[in-house]
Amino acid sequence: MTIALTQGVTTLRNWLIAVNHPWRLPLGLWLGSRLLILLAIFIITPLISPELAQGWDTFTANDGQWYLRIATEGYTSDPDGALRSPAFFPLFPGLIGLLSLLQIPPVLGGLLINNLAFFGAVLLLHRWLRQRYTLAIAHWTIAVLCLHPGSLFGTVLYSEGSFIFLSVLLLTRFEAHQLGWMTIAGMLVTALRPPGIAFIPALLLQAWRERRSWLTYGAILLLGGGLAGYGLYCWWQWGDPLTFSQSQAHWGRDVGSIAVWWQALQITLWGQTNHAAGAWVRWDHPLAVLAVTLVSLLVWSQRQRLGPTTPYWTFFLATAAWLVGDYGGVRLVSIFGGLGLLWYCRTQLSGAMILYGYCGLALLIVSGNDISAERLTYGIVSLTIAAGAALDRHPRLGYGLLPLLGIMLLTLAIQCSQGVVWV
Repeated sequence: MTIALTQGVTTLRNWLIAVNHPWRLPLGLWLGSRLLILLAIFIITPLISPELAQGWDTFTANDGQWYLRIATEGYTSDPDGALRSPAFFPLFPGLIGLLSLLQIPPVLGGLLINNLAFFGAVLLLHRWLRQRYTLAIAHWTIAVLCLHPGSLFGTVLYSEGSFIFLSVLLLTRFEAHQLGWMTIAGMLVTALRPPGIAFIPALLLQAWRERRSWLTYGAILLLGGGLAGYGLYCWWQWGDPLTFSQSQAHWGRDVGSIAVWWQALQITLWGQTNHAAGAWVRWDHPLAVLAVTLVSLLVWSQRQRLGPTTPYWTFFLATAAWLVGDYGGVRLVSIFGGLGLLWYCRTQLSGAMILYGYCGLALLIVSGNDISAERLTYGIVSLTIAAGAALDRHPRLGYGLLPLLGIMLLTLAIQCSQGVVWV
């Protein structure tokens, strides 16, 4: 039986990575990771905590409820008079409303849009990278995209799938000098989510570096058409074109403040108890952080000697760092580790990819809130591409990190299906 199982796994692996059929791996990774999410929601959660299991409601929780409300009722005030809904940009709920005119229920319409867009992003990104770089980089990148815990939001009723798809389309059209499609994709991106505005300074700078035509500059400026159109709507509806920005205050965001990152670093290093008390109440947390850091540095320095055991060390140390740092550590790594990753790959990736990554992270840093930072950094596709390129250079690290990403995806899906975490 063991021999048969081994042969089956080998056959499946060979089928997935067949060079003559490059679509098989992205299809397999997308489908496998989606089945992992369904397993967490409908089987694992009911078994371990049946009283908390939300089932299908998991797909429409948190932001999904806001998108559905806007799609069915429009932008309305809350019972307390506050305007929170303008923080959600109009393209995604607008598409849901459009499908409802075709007698497609809003929930089904939203899930179809997000899932099909995410699958389209997987295929489009894989095709682009295997043509521009190598098949190996394309494989690694898609593996990170599908197994990253943030990919959960490419399945539930969020706008991540659409945002990543349009981001890839925008970058590919910019590099192909197809200004028409680039402009359309860019206007849709800025009408979908606020971080889409990061494309404008990034592409303007890259166009200057490449000495592109004045027509290119004009097309890049038009990318903000989606944001401008929404601003005009806010002006007409509420008398203030920046209503969408002001509504962010209701979600705890204070644009321009970066103090939250210093606080997150303190909590990650010293622990929540010590930070709250303002004194060394407990020593176990900082000692655990120190131990994981020192062992990680030692393993990295001896990675050549460790040879085939490197993936195991990577897996165990990364798991330890995740457990010790918790979500605060994940958010810090997502932001500032992302900056380091972009710098590491600066000569390997295109200027547009790198600059968009920097601008997207800068926008998150000054957003004034670290809530959902790990999800929002996942939406910056440049980071996923950089991760794929880095793992291609260090595959043994990838063999250790990818299983952990899958475990984190499974864990996040379980927590979301229990209603105990909001991302």
